[in-house]
This record gives sequence, C-alpha cells and structure tokens, in this order.
Amino acid sequence: ESKFYLSLEDNLLRIFGSERISGMMDRLGIEEYEPITHPWISKAIENAQKKVEGHNFEIRKNLLDYDNVMNQQRATVYQIRREVLEGKNINDHLIDSVDAVVTETIDTCLPAKIEREDFESASFDERCLSLFGWCPDLNQLSQEQWNPEGIGQYLYSEAVKRFEMREQEIGPEIFQQVARVLMLSTMDNLWKDHLLAMDHLREGIGLRGYGQKDPLLEYKREGLQYFQAMMGRFHVDVTEKIYHVQIQQDESAGIEMPQEKQSMTMGKGALPGAPGQRAEAIPPTGGGTVVRKEKKVGRNEPCPCGSGKKYKKCHGSN
Repeated sequence: ESKFYLSLEDNLLRIFGSERISGMMDRLGIEEYEPITHPWISKAIENAQKKVEGHNFEIRKNLLDYDNVMNQQRATVYQIRREVLEGKNINDHLIDSVDAVVTETIDTCLPAKIEREDFESASFDERCLSLFGWCPDLNQLSQEQWNPEGIGQYLYSEAVKRFEMREQEIGPEIFQQVARVLMLSTMDNLWKDHLLAMDHLREGIGLRGYGQKDPLLEYKREGLQYFQAMMGRFHVDVTEKIYHVQIQQDESAGIEMPQEKQSMTMGKGALPGAPGQRAEAIPPTGGGTVVRKEKKVGRNEPCPCGSGKKYKKCHGSN
C-alpha cells in the first residue's frame, strides 16, 4: 500500500477531500507526519490528489487560452510592422487606412437618409479638414449620389487623388521613408498602450464569473473590442499625419544639405490648393552664431591696460 505523509502543504488535499477525510483522521488519532496505511484514507487522499491536479491543469489551460487571444493580436501587429520595416506594401497599408477612415467618417457624420436641402455639413467638413486638410464640395454631386454610399465613394476617390499628390509633392522615395517612420512610431505607441489595457482587463476578468459569465469569453469579446479600437486609432493617426506632414530642408550656416538629409517636421500645414490653411512656421536652424575674435582674458591674469593689477580688480570689476 502507498504511504502518505501529512504536512502543512496537504491542506489543499483536505479542501478537495472534504471534511470526511479530516474527520476520519481525527477519529483514528493520526498525527501530522505520521505514516498512513489505512486503505480507505489512502484511496480518499488519492482521489483528492487527482482533483488537485485537475484543478491545476484547468488553471494552466486557462492561462494558455488567455495567451492565445494576445498571440492572435500580436501576429497581426507584427505582420504589419514586418512589412513596413521591409518596405513592402507601404502604400497599400496607407490606402487601407484612408479607406477605413472614410468609412468611419461616413458612419459617424452622416445619417442613414440624407436630405440635400436640410443637410448640415459643419461636422462633416470639420472632420474631413482634420483628416485630409480639405473640405469636400458636396454641391457638385448629382441627386443620385446624395446618399452615404455615393458620398463615401466621392470622398474616397478625392482622398486617394490627394494622397497621390502628396507622394509626388514630397517625392516617392522620401515619401516612403516618411510613411515608414510615421507608421512604425504610431503603431509602437498604440501597441504599448494596448498591452497595458489588456493586462488591466485580465486582472479583473475573473470577477465576471460571479455574474454567471464565462471570464474567458468575456476576455475574448472585450479584448477584440480593445484591438479594433486600437487599429481604428492607428488608421486615423496615420491618415492625419500623412496628409499634414511637412518636409523642411535642413540648412546650416547657409550650406544646403543633400536631398537625403532632409528632416521631417509635423504640423497642420495645408495641401496644395487648400485655401484658408496656414502652414506651420519652422524656425531656422543656423546662421545666428556669434564668433569671438579676441582672446578672452582670465580674471586672475594681468589687466591688458598695463596697470599691473589683476583683471578682476581692474577693468574686470566693472
């Protein structure tokens, strides 16, 4: 027969073995660390051990299930970062962001049924100006286009045209470099905040069980909402930056830097042809340095006037 030795760690066995085992041990007078040879108690403790192992297995299984939720999100983010780092499909990602932002703008700023005469375009124009630096002229649309789908198609096509204008204005090569920096920095910042939010969600998700809800299902559902919100914020931030970024040539002391040494500055500058917008002023980086031509006299050196006194006690005291 197997022999079991009780210790303080066996309290968990008593929990899963119910009070029946504890009562039997008390009646038989079994002390702590005393060998147990009774077959009934041995069998009861064996069953309790199986319950403990099953409980620990469920804990590990749940941990893996929770990790799988993050692994799926992590795979999506890392794929985007890898393609951007390698310079692949950058324009495709940017156009996808424009498409997502246009769809979100139409859904939030336009009603399901639009009356041309009663339509208030203030919020819609403000949203477009913030995203694309341009207000669409909806008056040129036909009556058949006055619906969310028609306005969305018009807004998307115009946004893509202005995207291509930005690329030609900046230069395709520099545009790719700028887009890569913007996308990576934006994604990294949002991803760090998302990881922190998911950690907070996971810490308290177990309490959902008291409300007769499966904590794992709740974690998957809310984790997906968090991730979708993060990606939506990514599309909006990248779109705003790519349409408003300004490239300032770096000049120092009147020397023109090579084209590849241009620096990137962010501002709410206007696109070409967008009236009423003011580009961000960028201070000069050089040309204002004062050069001393005479040697500086130390305070303990003889005064240059020839008085024989130290400079600090002569002209240096003024």
